[in-house]
Amino acid sequence: MEQEFIQSITEESVQTVQRFFDAHMGENDVAFPETLGSSGVWMGICAEEVVGVFFLDEGGQQRVSRYKERGVHPFPGFMIGESERPPGQRAAHYVTTPFRSYQGKRSSGAFAFSVDQDGSCVVMNHTHELPGATGLKARYAVDLAFIIGFAEEESSEDLQGRLSALLDHCLGVWRSDAQ
Repeated sequence: MEQEFIQSITEESVQTVQRFFDAHMGENDVAFPETLGSSGVWMGICAEEVVGVFFLDEGGQQRVSRYKERGVHPFPGFMIGESERPPGQRAAHYVTTPFRSYQGKRSSGAFAFSVDQDGSCVVMNHTHELPGATGLKARYAVDLAFIIGFAEEESSEDLQGRLSALLDHCLGVWRSDAQ
C-alpha cells in the first residue's frame, strides 16, 4: 500500500473524528466517555488494512513521545489487519463485524485486536501488555480509540463513511446511556 495513501486516510480519519466531536460535544443528552472531559488530542495510526484514531490525554501524549524517542511504535501490538496477522499468532480480540464495543478490557500478547476488512469497534479504558523475551516489554492504556478495518481497494470516501457510521452508532449508545 502506498505511503501517501496511508498518510492521507489516516489524516482524513482524524479529521472525521474531530469534526464529529466538535459538532456533538455540547449536547446535554449524551453520556460521553469521561476521558473526553480532559484536554487532549486525537492521533491517527494506520497499520496494513486498519486505521485507528486514538484520544490522548496529557499522560498519553507523554508516553507516545517517550516511545517515539526510543523508536518504538506508539501502540505496539494494539491492532493488526486480520489478513496481515502472522500464522500461529493469536490476538486477544477478533473484530469481524461493524460496531463492536470493548470497554474496561485487558489484553496480553502479541496483538490486542485483529481487525477484519469489514470490522470496526470503539475501545474504551483498555490496557494492553506486550510481553518480551525477558519479561514485560510494554504496558499502556488506551482511554478511547476508534478502529476500522478496510480493504486495499476501498476508497477513502467509503472508509470515512464507515467511520462516520461507527461514530453515529456510538453516539446513539451514549445517548441511551445518558437516560
